[in-house]
Amino acid sequence: MITGFLFFGKILRQPGLDWLNLYIGRFFRIFPLYIALILSVLVVLTLLGRGGWVGIRETLIPVLKWVLMLGAPDINGLKDTKLLTAGVTWTLTREWMFYFCLPALALLVWRQRSPVNLFTIFGIAFTLVLATRSSFDYYWGSFLIGMFFAWLRHKFGLMSWVNSRPAKWSVAMLPVILIVSFPNPYNGFAILGLGLFFGLIVMGARIAFLESAPMRLLGDLSYGIYLFHGIILFVLFGGLLKASTKPLENFHWLFIGCLVPILVIICYILHVYVELPGMAYAKVFAEKLKSARTSVMNALTRARI
Repeated sequence: MITGFLFFGKILRQPGLDWLNLYIGRFFRIFPLYIALILSVLVVLTLLGRGGWVGIRETLIPVLKWVLMLGAPDINGLKDTKLLTAGVTWTLTREWMFYFCLPALALLVWRQRSPVNLFTIFGIAFTLVLATRSSFDYYWGSFLIGMFFAWLRHKFGLMSWVNSRPAKWSVAMLPVILIVSFPNPYNGFAILGLGLFFGLIVMGARIAFLESAPMRLLGDLSYGIYLFHGIILFVLFGGLLKASTKPLENFHWLFIGCLVPILVIICYILHVYVELPGMAYAKVFAEKLKSARTSVMNALTRARI
């Protein structure tokens, strides 16, 4: 939803979007930390290995598929290697698919000057998804909801009524209702409920708790927390505590609670030394690429003359 909101909002606000800057920015925002995750997986696999690595070919091809986001196959013969990361990497593939759809979406919106027809088509498609209960495409429904609220905010701006008492109670109670009512998010009505919660926030609901400095920091670290929480849990429960799991069953949540500050500290370090330098270099790389392109075009022009 956040991705759909942000990037469809860019299309609505900036006709003639600089696609080169957008894709370079996305690459250097996503890949540095993702590569750090893959390296961490390889380190854990090395520590787990009892008979060494199975071979270069058998290792290199799966790792390459991980790097290119073409799936998360088993590495070095470890069954369900993706469980080391809690299986979160598949969402990055879906995210890049959405990014590659942006030029087509932009063409439709800029030509029509209104995304209403586009939303009509997508709305029908999402209704069919709900009717067929296809969990595979609920995620595309999330993108669509984010896009809808991007259009709504672009069209009408922030709305004062979302700071009314009923709206604020809805923001407070919706997450609780959704958690109690739906055991997992793979449900069209759960997605719509999350969309309503998201929509109230982005349309202007002011929640002091979410605007506090600790929450803003967690927002900055959220990508790293999303990627690395799985491997940290695996190291603790699949490694350090594996031999004594039974006696410690009753202390499961205690260990989870102790892991939270460790995870935040690790992700803060990664944010400072991996994420931020990557995002800063994106601008430098884009300028170098544009400069090289200009030089090539000038050289071709001189050659024609």
